[in-house]
Amino acid sequence: MKNIGRKSLAGMVIALTLFWAGTAGAQDLAVNAGAIEVMAIPDEIHLGAYPYLGGSLVIPTKEVTLVPGLSVEWSPEFNRWGFVANLVLDRPLNDRIGLDLNLALTHDQEGNKWDEAVFLLGFGPGASIFLGQWTISPSFCFFRGLNVPGWTFVPGVNISYLF
Repeated sequence: MKNIGRKSLAGMVIALTLFWAGTAGAQDLAVNAGAIEVMAIPDEIHLGAYPYLGGSLVIPTKEVTLVPGLSVEWSPEFNRWGFVANLVLDRPLNDRIGLDLNLALTHDQEGNKWDEAVFLLGFGPGASIFLGQWTISPSFCFFRGLNVPGWTFVPGVNISYLF
C-alpha cells in the first residue's frame, strides 16, 4: 500500500504539471486561499476543518472558463493534511457572477504516514462572485473514497486573487 499511495500522488502531480505546461500562454495565474468542512455522510460525523493555500490558472474559452489548480490543505484539529488537484468549469452569467462545476482529486493523510494516505474523488456545484482581481467562490462537493469506503460532504469557500 505504501508504494501505491506515493505512486498515485506522484502521478497526480505529474499529470497536473503536464496539463499546465500544455496550456502555457493562454491563461492568467491566481493564488487561492480558503477553508472547507469535511463531514461523513450519511452519518454527519465531523472529519475536520481544513484551511488551504494554492495556485491556479484561469483559462478563458468561448463558453466556459477552465480553472485547474493545486493546493495543500491542513486540519489542525486532527493533524491531517493533503494535496488537492482540482478543475473548476465556470460559466459566467454576467460580469459579476458565474456558475461553477467543481471536480477534485484529494490526497489526505495523518502526519507523515504516506502508507495510510486516503484518496478521494469529488464533484459539486458552486458560484463565483467577481470583484475585480478578487473572486469569492462558495461551493459544496461530494467525495467518494477511492481506496477507502464511504462518502463525504464538503462545503467550503475559496478566495482567489488574479495576477
